[in-house]
Amino acid sequence: MSSNYILNYPRNIVFGTGTLNSLSSHVPAKFRLLIACGQHSIKNGLAEKLRKLLSDSETAVCVLNGHEAPFEDVDRLIDTARKFAAQGIIAIGGGSVLDSAKTAA
Repeated sequence: MSSNYILNYPRNIVFGTGTLNSLSSHVPAKFRLLIACGQHSIKNGLAEKLRKLLSDSETAVCVLNGHEAPFEDVDRLIDTARKFAAQGIIAIGGGSVLDSAKTAA
């Protein structure tokens, strides 16, 4: 089950192998994006790769530390998004990061 697809729910959610490289085509230039990720995405360079791919946008990174999407992570993500005036959130990582980002959005 390795199909690529785009789900409009209510915004574009891009899934599938190799979709990271096409992500910038889904983001308007100068868009303010908050990247939510875990420590692993920092260590393996994925967060930095994402920032480079989105170089036409303004980005900030919020590193989440908890498991099972703790309220502290969600609150920090919301606070960071407000201070940065984020227009969107991109989450990379495991389930806790994705759940925190969905809750914050």
